[in-house]
Order: sequence, then structure tokens, then C-alpha cells
Amino acid sequence: MEVLNNILASLHFNLGVFVFQVVAFVVFHYAMRATIYEPLMKARGEREGRISGSLAKAEQAAANAQAMKAQYDEEIKSLRQQLAGELKSETEAAEKAAAARLATARTEAGGVLDEANARLDQEASQLRSGMSEQAGRLAQAVAEKIVRNNLTPEAQARALATMGGRTDLGGSRGV
Repeated sequence: MEVLNNILASLHFNLGVFVFQVVAFVVFHYAMRATIYEPLMKARGEREGRISGSLAKAEQAAANAQAMKAQYDEEIKSLRQQLAGELKSETEAAEKAAAARLATARTEAGGVLDEANARLDQEASQLRSGMSEQAGRLAQAVAEKIVRNNLTPEAQARALATMGGRTDLGGSRGV
């Protein structure tokens, strides 16, 4: 113990001061606890409670927002499907109406085309008959001119009689 006393003496240790310091520390500790630590811990607990409450409210609001977003997305999806169906039916109706108008137009065009073809056929046959009459008259006129210019009057009369033509060609030159 002597060694301990020597060490304590070299450190200038005083037991009374040591006991006073321990008592002062305990008193100071309890005074600080009563005046600072406990109110600080109470304030910290209240703050954590408010934070927890705010977080719970925020989580609830986020869950509500998520549910509302899901409902909104579902309504949008449903509306898009409904509009797509309406668009499809309107498109089909428009295509049917266009097909009907096209069929009517084709029928009318076919009728007009048939009528035009019939008129063209009629005019072509009239032109053919007119041309055949003119061709016959022209052929007869050419034959008469050839006969008049190249044959004698007796030969002319015989040729014209066989052709069934006129016999009064005597002196007329030209047709």
C-alpha cells in the first residue's frame, strides 16, 4: 500500500478533494438530468412522434394517390377501348357507305357506258350503211366516167345496159 501512497503523493492526491469532486459530479449529473436531459429527451420523443405521424399520413396519402392513379388509368383504358370500338364501328359504317356509293356509281357508270356504246354502235351502223350507199354511187360514177372517156357511144350503151345504169350519157362529160 505504500507504493500506492507514494504514487498518490507524487500526484498530489487529496482524498477530500476527490470525494468532493465525486459528490459534485453526482449532483451536477442529476441537476443536468432534471434541467436539460429529460426535457431534451421529451422534446426528442415528441418530435419523433410528430415525424412518425407525418410519415404515416404521407404513406396514407401516397397509397391514396396510388389508388386514385390506378383508378384513373383503368378509366382511361376503358375509355380508350370504348372510343376505339366506336371508331371501328364508325369506320366500318363509313366504309360500307362508301362501298354502297361506289357500287351505285359503278352501276350508273355502267348504264351510261352501255347507253354510249349502244349509241356508238347505232351511229357506226348508220355510217356504214351511208358509206356503202355512197360507195355504190361513187363506184357507179367512176365506172360511168371510165366508160364515157374510154369507149365509143355504142360500146358505152352496151356497157351501161349490162351495168344497169343510165343510157343517156351521150355527150355529157363528167359526173
